[in-house]
Amino acid sequence: MLAGVHRAIVDDAIDRYGRPEDKLDVTTRRKIAQWLYTAPNMKEFIARPGPPYALRATIDENGVLYELVLSYDWGEVSTRIGYIWINGQPVWAEVQADTVSNLAGVGRVIGQLVLRFTNHCVNCKRPGP
Repeated sequence: MLAGVHRAIVDDAIDRYGRPEDKLDVTTRRKIAQWLYTAPNMKEFIARPGPPYALRATIDENGVLYELVLSYDWGEVSTRIGYIWINGQPVWAEVQADTVSNLAGVGRVIGQLVLRFTNHCVNCKRPGP
């Protein structure tokens, strides 16, 4: 699993709690981002309007992406990908996207989209001219 916090949020945390030189140290930045992402009491600090403030990805040792979760101040959007393997290569078999948010004046909103791909061609050949 891979997780990240928006660079500007890590900079803000360093401005508040660290030293200016920490902004240039990759290891320190990663540790601060991990702390911000995993500490339950830091969610209010990192949640910001605008683009996603954090992400989480599930990736295997070959770099194949299985899940991506983007965190916004209004909720999360997640995408999960299921694969079939053809000749050792991953091919999408299913993509599922979910969102959960709390909208002012509306309340809790949940959405889901599922795409299933069928008729995968194992020994495909393009038709000739």
